Amino acid sequence: MRPQGIATQPMASLTQLGVFLAAVALVVTGAGPPARAEAAMVYHIKGAASESNVAAAREAVDKIRLALKQSGDEGRPARIYVSGIFVLDAPIDFSSENSGSLLSARANSKAVFLSHGATPGTIVVHGGRDFRVNGIIIRNSTRNGIYVEGATDVSITNITVEDTVSTEWSQGAIHLTGTVRGALVKNNRIINSDYAGIIFDTTEQSDVSNVRILSNFLKDTCRVVKDCGSIYVNDRGRRSKGIIISGNTIEGFGTKISDGSGIYLDDWTSNAVVKGNSITGPGQYAFHIHGGRDNVIRENTIFLADIFAAVHYIRATDGSRADMTGNVMAQNIFRIGKEDDDVHFSEDYRSGLGRLIFSKNWLCRRTICVDLK
Repeated sequence: MRPQGIATQPMASLTQLGVFLAAVALVVTGAGPPARAEAAMVYHIKGAASESNVAAAREAVDKIRLALKQSGDEGRPARIYVSGIFVLDAPIDFSSENSGSLLSARANSKAVFLSHGATPGTIVVHGGRDFRVNGIIIRNSTRNGIYVEGATDVSITNITVEDTVSTEWSQGAIHLTGTVRGALVKNNRIINSDYAGIIFDTTEQSDVSNVRILSNFLKDTCRVVKDCGSIYVNDRGRRSKGIIISGNTIEGFGTKISDGSGIYLDDWTSNAVVKGNSITGPGQYAFHIHGGRDNVIRENTIFLADIFAAVHYIRATDGSRADMTGNVMAQNIFRIGKEDDDVHFSEDYRSGLGRLIFSKNWLCRRTICVDLK
């Protein structure tokens, strides 16, 4: 890591922007050669005090846009700390020229972004790397709350996304698409999403290696659009490694017949570790594996009372079950309340070529647990 020094910014130009440059800070990218290591431009922007003051809430959004424009023009990352209410008719856009930038709620403050039809999302990132979004609240988004396309090493942490209106596939509260290697989605709360809660989708040229989806809380996702995952990942490029989905809590992902899944590894997703998650219905499948290989699903707890089937395990449309080697389900706990309930699997998953390797999973009825074998 090779810092290039600290720069200062004349106050006059910032006065024209209507924002206050409070300080400068050194930004150095994460693992690997740094994309850049310049002095960051730091802004503190205050939104409206209440939702009723729409004019002030829109004016505050304009200040964020102007800060990003200045950051891009000068080739320096921005650190933007926000508080108050912000109203958006169009998204806040981060571009590759803003690489290394941060949008964060100020410490001990609430920052609420209210979307009035902004598409493709409330916060949008196109290209670049090392973007961070932290601590904000996003409500009433159309299609996507946060939408990231083709940006690597993005960090989305400690945010709340509520009431995301989606009408079709490839939409969600937090949506990353294309090559988004190294993304971190951690400690977020997602409430009421018509399609996915957290979604990574790809093309044949994409790479989602080293994506980490950690310790998120998702409630009432997959409410409208079918064939959905509360946490959804696909890998149509068939090249990704190091995907980790761990420590998440999922509560409600459709109905028993709506084709919704708690965790959905779609379209060749492989080399994923799905560990230590808690899944509660209602919904159709706790886990859905579609064509991938070398996935490990272990130490998860599934409450099956309102879930139709524990696992849906099928070949990809352009593949065969023989391709699905090395998939393991081990040391998971399936909990059932009623004595006459049972664990349902949607098809014979444990025999033949490409079978699911099943080891030391437990079925627990109240306080009694037996090895499913």
